[in-house]
Amino acid sequence: MPKINKNVAKIEKPLQYLTNKEAELLGFEKEGNDIPAYVYLKYYDNKYQCFSEWSTEELRQLSLFVEKLRSTTWINIYKSGASLGNKAGLGYTICKNTKLLPNQSIVNSLSPDVTFFELRVSSEARVHGFRSRAAFCLIWLDRNHEIYN
Repeated sequence: MPKINKNVAKIEKPLQYLTNKEAELLGFEKEGNDIPAYVYLKYYDNKYQCFSEWSTEELRQLSLFVEKLRSTTWINIYKSGASLGNKAGLGYTICKNTKLLPNQSIVNSLSPDVTFFELRVSSEARVHGFRSRAAFCLIWLDRNHEIYN
């Protein structure tokens, strides 16, 4: 099973183009696994699946997922994965084969050190992306758990 990149929560370069207050508001000044996550949509790929394809109930579940993520530390997100026993809650699952991800141009545009993974929104729906500092960079919606099942 692929391992989590040890440097995922550390950035050596200062944050360009952001004031200290902006960085604080966005959570960029914090590092480590004991801080809550949040969703970041900079890399979101609406060509694979768009929010408009989700039903009202699925969007409600997504909203609950975002709320849950904001109150969950990264260490607890990692603990929800199968590597520590049975998957539970957010069901953190590392992508073992990035060739299965929908848009290879996005995959190839990011650093090879990026660890792609999925998180559980509901019993059926998943979201896929990667971590950067405190942010979960959501790239793909997967309402029917089809990307890598």
